[in-house]
Amino acid sequence: MFRRSLPAETIRVLKSSPLWQNLCSDPELHPEIRTDAVTVYYRGGALLKELRVEEGSLRADLHHKFIPLRRSGASTYIRLSGTGEAGLDFADSLEPLPLGRGDPLVLAAFKALIDQVLTDFPEAKIVHAICCRPENQIIDQEITFQESGQGRDKIDLCHFDYGLGKLAFAEVKRKTDPRLLERGGRPEVLGQLEAYGHRLRDYRDDILNAYRQVVRWKRELGLAGRLSHVPEGGPSDLLEKPILVIGNCTSEDVRRIKAGEAEWKPLMEGLKEVAAGLILCGKDGCRLNLAKGTQTVNYLV
Repeated sequence: MFRRSLPAETIRVLKSSPLWQNLCSDPELHPEIRTDAVTVYYRGGALLKELRVEEGSLRADLHHKFIPLRRSGASTYIRLSGTGEAGLDFADSLEPLPLGRGDPLVLAAFKALIDQVLTDFPEAKIVHAICCRPENQIIDQEITFQESGQGRDKIDLCHFDYGLGKLAFAEVKRKTDPRLLERGGRPEVLGQLEAYGHRLRDYRDDILNAYRQVVRWKRELGLAGRLSHVPEGGPSDLLEKPILVIGNCTSEDVRRIKAGEAEWKPLMEGLKEVAAGLILCGKDGCRLNLAKGTQTVNYLV
């Protein structure tokens, strides 16, 4: 079973919260609905994990690496002092910078620290660039499918492909990801995409129902502008195979991959069976639209 949920009390509190309004006003932040909570993503990291209402108050979790310090001066260094016997201690008191109402300067400090921490997640940068393109109708990201006692599948993006008029899911890889290439057998990504397709077909009705409700909740919470091309009642159909997106490509990479040259031949020979299509892009993301594009391979036509 696949579901999303958000209590009426949480919606009421968020709508009246200046923090929520500032989060929604920042186009680089992406609130996604989970189970009775909202997680706010920035560059693939959770700025706020499971933002929820408990006993009438907002609660959320934040990774300790993402918390900036409040300092009195502009220096990036922190002074220490002490006696020879006791050693060194901080000369100034150090406190975490409160997120507070999420004013732009405060959010900028949190985002700057997340940028420093997440340098080793190249796929996350591509996903973030895709999410920040206003033409893309992102409904969810970091979607996990898991049944009790079984393994899980996690796919990067759920969006509405307004060219096709369907809910669609995209898996994002960088061009240098070894899972795209043959390593003594079938490219690993083909198995990933095949597993995602099984999930989409098995949970088709649950997924459509869940994301119709997500669209309604997002619009009620002030995110309607990000879903302007999604029908009023939400998506009515689902693309039952995922889309593969390969980022950090040059124009020559695009030509070679589409032609299935050399090391790309095994991927391109097997992709049609497990994917609805392929989108190739550089470092600035892409338009999630299979209907047209010189950097797109559409297996639906």
